[in-house]
Amino acid sequence: MFRLWILAVLGLIAVLAIGCSDESEDLQSASPTASASSPSPSGTSATTSATTPSTSGSPGPTVHAEWATYSDPDGRFTLRYPSSWYVEDGADSKVRPPGALTTIFSTFKLGSVGPRFPEGSEKVDLIVWTRMAAPGEDCSDQPAGGAAVSLGGAAGWQTVIENASSYASSPDGITRTESIVALRGEYCFSLTAYFADDFPDDSAFRQIVESFIFQGAS
Repeated sequence: MFRLWILAVLGLIAVLAIGCSDESEDLQSASPTASASSPSPSGTSATTSATTPSTSGSPGPTVHAEWATYSDPDGRFTLRYPSSWYVEDGADSKVRPPGALTTIFSTFKLGSVGPRFPEGSEKVDLIVWTRMAAPGEDCSDQPAGGAAVSLGGAAGWQTVIENASSYASSPDGITRTESIVALRGEYCFSLTAYFADDFPDDSAFRQIVESFIFQGAS
């Protein structure tokens, strides 16, 4: 009788051992292996291919494709300007030097406004004159406060004048004036922008300057 009881106990132990072994195998098959992908903090699979960021640099200022082209009647240069702007040839310059013919590019039609520039407007004067060794007219001399720049590859200088702190306080509406002057051959070339805005944006003027290309030999 005692021997039968011992056999029963041993049989029960064997059954329990087999059950534990099967449960261990089930747990091992359910656990992730080293080759399985584990979730990332964002909830996506860690093995998902990441998008490579672009290594190209930010583009610099470029001239818009829809801009118009202005060609010098004498074939010396070309430049680009916003096609929505107005163009007037043959105006008389009041600056370098007085009386020289000027081409004007502006956001408003000349003669259609009063003595003050319209608020938010911009005007660019293009002047070409024969070099003169006179104060204010010799474009080879960089004035005090001027910065060295290049216009179409020709050495020149730039000046910036803050005319007024606001549009309301300016008698003619002009708050800032930016000029670029360069010498090429026997001619002086200047581009002068007039802004009538509390916070002038000179991006269009900079693109006009960058689009300036000399034609032929100097």
